[in-house]
Amino acid sequence: MAHRKILSVGILGTALMLAGCSWFKKPKGNNAGGRGQKQTQSVTGALGDNGEPGLSNRSNIRFKKVYLLRNDFAKALQLPPNQLCKESGKDCLGSYNIVLGGVDPNMMLYSRIEQPVTTSPIAVERIALQACSRRVNLDFGGGKPLIFANIPASGSTFEQSHRDAVQRLYQNFLQRDPTDGDYAGHEKLLDSVGSMVSGQEIGKVWAQTACWMVATQLESVLY
Repeated sequence: MAHRKILSVGILGTALMLAGCSWFKKPKGNNAGGRGQKQTQSVTGALGDNGEPGLSNRSNIRFKKVYLLRNDFAKALQLPPNQLCKESGKDCLGSYNIVLGGVDPNMMLYSRIEQPVTTSPIAVERIALQACSRRVNLDFGGGKPLIFANIPASGSTFEQSHRDAVQRLYQNFLQRDPTDGDYAGHEKLLDSVGSMVSGQEIGKVWAQTACWMVATQLESVLY
């Protein structure tokens, strides 16, 4: 399946990124908040010369902890927070609480881990994949779609409905509009899905994978 292949690549990329990222990386000395150092381009809504979001002038980048991640995903996908991810009939966030920077008094774990562990990016991606699948199933299930409206079930041509869905995903998860490069990437994704999936599943697989790709971008999991 297309989304499984993309999931494997995403896990590897996210793991490499998280290797040097701490939960609460605090600035040192006089560089707090970016003061006393060379200022880089701000990410205050303006785009860089290449059309991509500008660089932040702050060095205090943090990884979203479990409940912040849950709330942001729930808001972006318009789902109840306790319905994002279910495993064995239970909210899976309880299983991933510790590896995503949570605490558990019942296990006498009162301090958050300082850096993500090997399973942290896998947990993020599992939550995102399940949450996106739930949103897609609801939108394709006959009710009023909130994100994936009028997506052809078996079409492999990138239409306006696909562009509209991509725009909603970027606005909901990243609080910005997609760039031309973003649209092109999702159009290529639809081509890949169409070559690997047949019948009435093309639209759903594309929607699930497109949602997962946006939800797990660095812009989405860091703040």
